[in-house]
Amino acid sequence: MIDPVFISTGSLFVGLLLIVSALHKVRHLDDFRRAVRGYELVPPALEVIPVLLLPLVEAVAGLGLLVPATAAMAGFLAAGMFVLYGLLIAVSLFRGKLEIDCGCHFGQRESRLSFWMLPRNAVLALLALLPVVPVAERSFVPADFINIAGGVLFLGLIYMCLEELLSNRSHYLNYILKKEQLHG
Repeated sequence: MIDPVFISTGSLFVGLLLIVSALHKVRHLDDFRRAVRGYELVPPALEVIPVLLLPLVEAVAGLGLLVPATAAMAGFLAAGMFVLYGLLIAVSLFRGKLEIDCGCHFGQRESRLSFWMLPRNAVLALLALLPVVPVAERSFVPADFINIAGGVLFLGLIYMCLEELLSNRSHYLNYILKKEQLHG
């Protein structure tokens, strides 16, 4: 059995991540549409479906993870989304589409597809499934809420750092390739 603080921390982090991700996609719908188009897995006439549906499902899963009564079902939904995203990334990498934007970065720059995104998505899927793990029955004490808030902030900082490293890596590789093309 796992302490409820760990489950609450993971659920809150993944829930907030999905809500922020959904809001980012909706606020930057044209950028998200270009990212979906870059994968070339949906016919152009049907690309509006994932462009509108994915942020909605992310928001529903994220909100569901914040409510204890729906967290288990939302955890399955969120884990399924992370697995789906991982599969789409893997298929695109297998097809050699290394130059496309993943559509998953919150920054101002694009983040190119990378094999490192696969373990990231696996970890997020596992975190999303925390609400289905048996929990040790105990009451929360005030310090637990501080630990949960600190844990969510810590996970958020780690996530943002890893995302920035992935983004910087892809931009650095593009810089090296352009430099070699100019001099080679």
